[in-house]
Amino acid sequence: MRAPEASEAGDDDLEQTTLTGGTSGNSFTSEFDPTTSSPVPDCDRIVITQSVKMTADGTALMPGTYYSPWKCRDVTALSDGSYLDHGKCTYTTPYPVDRGIGTAGKSNATGTAKATYGDAPATSGGDKGFKSAANPGGWSTVTYYFENYALCALGKDCAPMSGPLSGPTWYDGIAWQYAKTAVDDAAGGNGTATATASLLPPTVGATILQAFDKYNQAKGFVPC
Repeated sequence: MRAPEASEAGDDDLEQTTLTGGTSGNSFTSEFDPTTSSPVPDCDRIVITQSVKMTADGTALMPGTYYSPWKCRDVTALSDGSYLDHGKCTYTTPYPVDRGIGTAGKSNATGTAKATYGDAPATSGGDKGFKSAANPGGWSTVTYYFENYALCALGKDCAPMSGPLSGPTWYDGIAWQYAKTAVDDAAGGNGTATATASLLPPTVGATILQAFDKYNQAKGFVPC
């Protein structure tokens, strides 16, 4: 995928648009507006995707270790448990909008439109469940760490390039997380989502790029 080298992280030609995000309870929403970006994207279909890493009581877990029905996701996960969030294992696209989640944006000769995405994580603690008097071996705290990014899925900014920067152009992102505790679970709560940081376009070696490549290899998905 096309992304700046780490040494270029401060160059003026990087996308500087902030992917905005907001939270309410366990819900998260994000939006990418190409009209405020410099340089202006040249893309027929801008989508938002995200990586996720799950931890339980501070330990990162593979998706199938946390929740056995997600074992089929392990093939797309990196060694630290991070993977491209892709819903059901039968899905063959890494773009949530293809599953009816959010909207695709654009920035081309026909006009512009914002790309949007929304999520509302919820968990019962996976296979172990949450700690309680009846389940003393359960988890005390479960946290999902997300990186949410916009990228070009169709058009000039998605034209494959040769070399280490081949593939789609990635725009800005936002880091957010979702946490639920045993106390939340006992009270019937869904946990809390928190937006934590704005992110510049990922550089070569970034988690989101590695997770995107791993997913594409495992699923046979060809971007652009």
